[in-house]
Order: sequence, then structure tokens, then C-alpha cells
Amino acid sequence: MLGGDGEDASSQGLEEDAKEVGTFKGQRLMKTHRTHKENLYGYLRDELSVEDRLAVERHIESCAACTDELQSMRETVDLLSRKARRPSELRSELYWQQFAEKVGRRIQVQATREDSQSFVGRLLELFAEHRKPFSFGFASALSLLVLAFAAWSLWIKNPAPDQMASDAEVRRSSEREATIQKTAMEVRAADYLEQSKVLLIGIMNTDTKSLVESTSLLRRQREISRTLVRESHEISSRLTDPSQRRLKELVSDLGIILVEIANLETEHGSQGVEIVKGGVERNGILFKINLEEMQRGTQPPPRKENEEHPKSTI
Repeated sequence: MLGGDGEDASSQGLEEDAKEVGTFKGQRLMKTHRTHKENLYGYLRDELSVEDRLAVERHIESCAACTDELQSMRETVDLLSRKARRPSELRSELYWQQFAEKVGRRIQVQATREDSQSFVGRLLELFAEHRKPFSFGFASALSLLVLAFAAWSLWIKNPAPDQMASDAEVRRSSEREATIQKTAMEVRAADYLEQSKVLLIGIMNTDTKSLVESTSLLRRQREISRTLVRESHEISSRLTDPSQRRLKELVSDLGIILVEIANLETEHGSQGVEIVKGGVERNGILFKINLEEMQRGTQPPPRKENEEHPKSTI
């Protein structure tokens, strides 16, 4: 009997060890799956290293969920590309007409200066061909001609006050236009950050299970995310000033998170929501948004990531 009890205890111990090993393997597989899922957007944009890209390709061969999500991301990006406007459509026809007239005037002034310089060269070559000595009268006439041409060249290089005032007004107008465009885009980016922050706070403060089970809420958040993704691409492409570099990086980081939200599905929603929450916490997205708003004078000092997030109305 003692021998039998010993064998039963040994068998039970082996079963418990096997369960622990299985649990460990499952956790490791889940962590690997999550890592590859986070790299899907970078894989689609061809931003991964060769090693990471091969790892993602091996993973999607055996993971139907990631394959479906990658296809959904690809369709979303293709849709955004088709809806992108050409650069010429970003300004009015009147702007391009005035721009062409300004360029035409500058080309005409430059051509006049080049013609005057080439005229001097041709004049010198003409007289250089004649080897005979010039008479005193002819030399005097040539001197007067050279002086007259020098005076005319000086007048060309120093235009009249009216012309100078006109050129200065053109420069000031161009500078004002650039400042207006920059300010307008920063205001638009601030509105985009505020909408994204409200959406993320709603997700961070909602229980994952409740969020997934509420089909209408999840659908609404996906719709908002898709709208913000389109806005993200356009804003990022137009933040070209060096002083806007940090703002552009924040807009791009938010775009990655929003793509994840836009592709959340009810079937794998819990895992997707956890990935989104982890990405927001890990990258300090909400803290960066608050910091950007504070520096632009639109928000109080930012909260730390471990503080409770304010409640959202989403």
C-alpha cells in the first residue's frame, strides 16, 4: 500500500509540473504573438529590420488573426491613399495665378540683367577685332558710350523706390502667407490631439471586458479612430517647419495607436484592447499630449502616467 501511495503522489507531481510547463509556454506564446501584432503596422510600412520582418512573416503564416488584421490595415492604408489630395488642390486658383505672375516678373528682371552683361561683352569683342589705332574723337565717343552704359547698369541694379517697395510688399505677403499656413496647421493639429486624447482616455478608463461586450461603444470608437487616422496622415504631411518636428512625431505616434483601434474586432477585442492600452502607457502618449498642449498654452501642467486618468465622456 505504501508503494501504491508513493506512485500516486509521484504521478500527481508530474502532472502539476506538466501543467506549469504548459502555462509557461502559453504565456510565452501569447507574449510573442503580442510582439508580432505590435509590429504589423511597421511591417506594412516597410519600417522593420530584416530580422523583424522575417519574424513577422513566419508568424502570420501560422496566425489567422494577425493575417486578417494585416489585410484590414492594408485596405485602410489603400483607402487613405486614394482619398489623398494633390498638392495643387491645397490652394486656390487665385493663389497659383498670383504665384505664376510673381515668378514671371522675377524671370523678366533676371533676363534683362543677363542681356545687359552680354551686351558689354559683345561690345568689347567688336572693338577688339579692329587692330588699327583709334582716332581721338572715336575714343571719346567710345568713352561716353561706356559711361552711359555704366549709368544705365547702375540704374538697373538699383531700381526705383516704387519697384523696391513693390518687391518688399511681395516678400511680406509671402511671409504672412507662410505664417498663416503654419498657425492654421498647428491649430488643426491641436484639435486633432484633443480629440485623440478624449478617445484614448475613454479606452484607458473602461474595463476591457465591458468595452468588448459593448458592441455599439466599440463600433463608435472604431469610427472615430478611422476619421482621426485620415486626419493624422494629412496633418503629418503638412507639418514641415523645423519647429514642428516634435509635434509631427507625436501625430505619427498617435496615428499608429489609432490604426490599432480602428481595426479592433469583437472576436479578438480583449487582446487588441490590451495591446492598445499597453502601447499608450509604454509610450507615454497621454503625457506627451498634455505636455504639447501645456507648451502651446492650451492646458495645465501634464499628469504623470501613474496618476488616475480623468473621466471621459466617450
